[in-house]
Formats: sequence, structure tokens, C-alpha cells
Amino acid sequence: MWFEQFFRDEKGKSLLTGDYKYLNLSWLTGDLLKALKKVEEKPDFPAIWEEVERMRCFPVDKWLDKHKQLILPFPREVKLVSEEELKSGERVMTYRVEAFLEKTDIVFTLPKGVNPPSFNRYMASIFFSMMPFAIAQKTLNPYIKKEHQYKLLGEKPFYYRSIDDVLKTFTTGYWDYENKKKGKEYRRNIGHPISSVKFFGKGRGSYFKPDINPIIAESLKAILEGKKGEDIPGFTQYPLYMLTYKPTREIRAG
Repeated sequence: MWFEQFFRDEKGKSLLTGDYKYLNLSWLTGDLLKALKKVEEKPDFPAIWEEVERMRCFPVDKWLDKHKQLILPFPREVKLVSEEELKSGERVMTYRVEAFLEKTDIVFTLPKGVNPPSFNRYMASIFFSMMPFAIAQKTLNPYIKKEHQYKLLGEKPFYYRSIDDVLKTFTTGYWDYENKKKGKEYRRNIGHPISSVKFFGKGRGSYFKPDINPIIAESLKAILEGKKGEDIPGFTQYPLYMLTYKPTREIRAG
């Protein structure tokens, strides 16, 4: 066949077998495999963004929305309560944010010489803004183009200089929320809000792929799994436009 000329190895041997249904891929070089992988890791961002722009609301777990300033706090509400150096040279640093009978401990285990990640007043907005991209792609492991998240957050000046550090905080800190109010006592061992994150490219055309912890997005996980009614944990319909607001309200003890 005329096209067989395009599927020959260096010695001229055909790479096609049988009735041409099968292709011997052993000739592919490492560079070509990397290129194919790169193509695989670049989804249709215009289509994803179009889907996100059509949304008016997205689900946020009701308990998370209610306690977001304890779980995703403002920097000045977070206090370092303990620091320990291990024999390995690693440091264990515990930060705490408290309100009346409620608290969240956030623990970082850091290699020697590594500075702790910083907290950001936009942490809740950044975390919530990942949800529409998860819905558009029907997964808690969505691709997010930074340019699009920047637009979704109202094009805040802080974004490009802070986003990587916020993601680092989400993936290295271990969250432990506790509520001791009478009749409502419970503890929610959240772990890392984002289990892991992969980065692709540099600059404004770059994107990333977070693995959102379902413990902090239970309602979204249930919806993506096709569950209905009472099978979906309580959630709040969070308006998309609220992501553009500048956070101003901080928690007050008592």
C-alpha cells in the first residue's frame, strides 16, 4: 500500500503488521514519547473556560462554607503554637486558628532549611475557585489554566505572585479541625486540602492540575459521581461572582 512508506524503520523494514490494524511502537524514541505525553497533558482550555463562564453557582460543603475562616483563615488569625526540630533535621511547625470552642491546627513538616509556606487572605477564594473547573471536567483532579483562574478571581494583582505559594501551603500543610460546642462536638481530620499538584509550563500560559481532597469537597464528589437527593451531603450554592470579591470579614473569638 502507498502509505506503508511512512511506517518503516531505519533498515527499511515495515512497522505495520498483518492487515495494518496493528502498529509496532517500539521504534518511538524517548523524545517522541515525551512529546505525546505533553499533548496528552494539554486539554481543550477554551472549551473548559466556556463551560465555566456559563455557570452561575457551584456547590461548597455547608460545613466548609460556615467555618471557612477557621479552615481557610486570614493570615493575622493564624498563630504559631509549637515548633519542634527532629533528629533528621526536619522541623514540625503547628499553626492554630481559634474561635469560641472551635479550632483548626495546621501542621507542616519541613525539610532542614526550608521556610514554611505563608497564609494568604485569598486562600478560601482560591480553593473555591477550583470547583467550577472540577465541575466542567467532571473530576476532582482538573486542569486549571492560571490565566482563567486569574479572570475568575476578578484579576486580582496578587494572583500570579502568590498562587504557587498558596498551592504549596495546601499540599504541605495537614489540617485538623475540631468543634467542641455542646451538642455539635466533632473532629474532622481533613489532611491536605490538595493531596498533590502538578505544574505545566511557565508564565501566564501555564497551568496546573490539583488533586482536590474529597474530604473537603464531599458534596462536589457526590454530584460528580451522579448521586441524587439525600445521598449528597449538605451544600451551599456559591455564586460564581462572589469569587471576585475582596475578603474583608475576619473571624472574631466568641
